[in-house]
Amino acid sequence: MSAERRIFDREIVNIPFIYSLEEGKTFLEGEWKEGITVDIGPVLVGGLAFYTDEELEIGNAIRLALFMDLELKKMWETERDGIPPIYEGRICRISTDEKGKKAAVVFRGLEKDEE
Repeated sequence: MSAERRIFDREIVNIPFIYSLEEGKTFLEGEWKEGITVDIGPVLVGGLAFYTDEELEIGNAIRLALFMDLELKKMWETERDGIPPIYEGRICRISTDEKGKKAAVVFRGLEKDEE
C-alpha cells in the first residue's frame, strides 16, 4: 500500500472569537480580546488564522473561544459550564500581507512533531 499525501485548501470562514495570551482555565482569568477568523481547515479544524495588531512571537501560547453564531455570543454574558469551550493553542506562523499581520494558530494536541 502506498502512502499518498493529501493536501487540502483552507476555507475562508469568518467566525467571531475572543482570545487571551495569558494563562488560565476560565474566562475570568486574563485579558480577552476580540478577533475574526480568516480561514480554517476544511476537514479537521486543527487551527485557524486571524489578523492582529498584537506583538506576537512564534510559539506564544494562546487561548481561544469560538462563537459559531452571533446568537451564542449575545447569550454568553457570564461563564456558564464551559460554553463556549476554551481551546488552547500556540502561534505557529506569523506573516504579513496587504491586509496586515496574520497569525496562524495550531490547537493544542494537533501540532506536527518538528525534528
